[in-house]
Amino acid sequence: KVEFAGTLEDALTQVFTGITPSSPVTGKPPKVTIPSGALADAIADARAAYDAGQAALAKGDFAAYGKAQADLKAALDRAAAASQK
Repeated sequence: KVEFAGTLEDALTQVFTGITPSSPVTGKPPKVTIPSGALADAIADARAAYDAGQAALAKGDFAAYGKAQADLKAALDRAAAASQK
């Protein structure tokens, strides 16, 4: 599933909860399950890798950026696998 949002955190929320800024407003709020365990860990790791990548780009350190991108991919793969359980 692919989602686009203003921030990585918002996009991951959309992917794993289905809640989007354009979700229709109903009388009853949607049930939101806060990720825990392996999924929460993977999301936190993805956030850290994204932040590390942005910091590396700001410094012009493309080697560190490449590592951060690999770490981000690994974390997102773990998050996807954990969400299927």
